[in-house]
Amino acid sequence: MGEERYTLHKNAVYAAKKVGVKHIIYNSLSYAGQEGKSSVAGVMYAHLETTKYLKSTNLAWTVLRTETYNHLWPNFAGSFTLDGSKNEFDVVVSADGLNHWISREDQGAAAAIILVNLVLPQ
Repeated sequence: MGEERYTLHKNAVYAAKKVGVKHIIYNSLSYAGQEGKSSVAGVMYAHLETTKYLKSTNLAWTVLRTETYNHLWPNFAGSFTLDGSKNEFDVVVSADGLNHWISREDQGAAAAIILVNLVLPQ
């Protein structure tokens, strides 16, 4: 969730820039505080660092702040493990505000509308 994910994101942005991509649309998460710059949720580290990296490039970029996927509710109910074991694992809810839930289908539809409006002339 941390440095490795950020490195993968950074490599993808670098590769996109190298082949001539002019606009990056990056799918992040909604737990980044009111200013979109901080969170106590560990999963946000890579997303916040990736956003900082995007800002340092000369590419156009759009960050989509995805809500929590509905199918992840067991994570917040205490059934989440990284290794499939029955060991307990604390999941820290970000406390950045209310948690929002969405299905993958609805998130995909919302992202598609945003993409169409970014790409097609108005």
